[in-house]
Amino acid sequence: EYIRTNDCTLLDAVHLNGPLSITGRLQKTKITAAATHRHFSITTQTLTLKYIILAGADISTQTASNVVGGAVYINGAGTLNALSCVFTSNKASTGGAIYAKAGASINLNLTSVNSNMATGSGGAIYIENSDIILADAQVRNNQGSNGGAIYAQSGATVRLQHSNMTD
Repeated sequence: EYIRTNDCTLLDAVHLNGPLSITGRLQKTKITAAATHRHFSITTQTLTLKYIILAGADISTQTASNVVGGAVYINGAGTLNALSCVFTSNKASTGGAIYAKAGASINLNLTSVNSNMATGSGGAIYIENSDIILADAQVRNNQGSNGGAIYAQSGATVRLQHSNMTD
């Protein structure tokens, strides 16, 4: 487990090749994405975040193969676990904060996904052939041309437990 108590800016996207767990301070540690980069790319690995703010990713103007999943991109049977986190002010063509397909699992617990933007579908989250559970979570003030909050494509399972979605 990696403990991060100071705010920081990533110089590039982190491409997981094994499990990664990052815990911030209780008041939340902010990790800002470098210009034109996302925070994390996952295929079959597990990313666990606790008390982290992921902010400032804008990949909406990148090449066609790299414009989805503003903060987190999951393509495969990878897992994203977020506990008491915030995904905010991220931008992509699809999945402003999170993009998941091909068997991904997402668990957002006590987490807020707000003020993200997709120029296409899934202002906050785009999910296809994958599962997401939002428990005591907030999804609000996100923008997308289709599905401002969550865009669930074929084969997606979305479970809400004591969670709110608002404009």
